[in-house]
Amino acid sequence: MRMPYDDRLFTLLRGLDDKELRHIWVDCLKQCPEQKVFAQSSHEERVVWVSRVWRTEHGSFVRNVMRGEHEFPWKQILIDVADKLRPGLGWTPYTLNDAHSETELERVVLDLYDERLGEDWPQLTPEQQRQALHGRNPKSDKNWFSAAIGTVLPHDKSMAATLTLLTVYERRCWVASVQSQARGSSSCST
Repeated sequence: MRMPYDDRLFTLLRGLDDKELRHIWVDCLKQCPEQKVFAQSSHEERVVWVSRVWRTEHGSFVRNVMRGEHEFPWKQILIDVADKLRPGLGWTPYTLNDAHSETELERVVLDLYDERLGEDWPQLTPEQQRQALHGRNPKSDKNWFSAAIGTVLPHDKSMAATLTLLTVYERRCWVASVQSQARGSSSCST
C-alpha cells in the first residue's frame, strides 16, 4: 500500500497538537474519542488515522475500494470544498492537474468561506463565531447556515475538517507573523 506521508495534508496534520487532532477526529470526522486505535496511539499514529478516515470520508465508496487508504489527493479535497463554497451554480476553475498549488487552493478555500460568512459575521456573538470556525451551526436557524455555507457542515465531515485545519493553520501563521514582526524576522512556513 502506498502511503504518501510527505504530502501537504500530512504536513499540516503533523503541525497540530494532540488536542487539535482530537478535535478534528471527534468534532469534524465524528469518530469516537475512545476508539482504541486513536486513544492509545502516538501523535504520528493519530496523524495517520485522521488522514485515513478523512480521505475515506471524502472519497466515494466505489473509488476508495480501488485506491489505497492515503491516496485521495489533498488537492482534490481542496478543489471539492472550494466547489461547494463557491457562490452560485457551477464549479471553480481548479483541477487536479492544473498549475495551482495546494497552498494557493488552501487560500482560495479560506477566502470563499470568509466570503460566505462575511455578511453575517459581524452579527454573530463571539460564541457563534467560535462555533462557525469549528464547522458548527452558529445559529439555531438551520436554514441560515445552509444558505450561508451552501451545505450543512455537520453533515459534511470532510468540509468541516478542511475548514478547521486551515483555520487553525491560518491562526498560527498570523500569530507567528505578529511575533516575527516584533522580533524583526520572517513569518510562518509549512
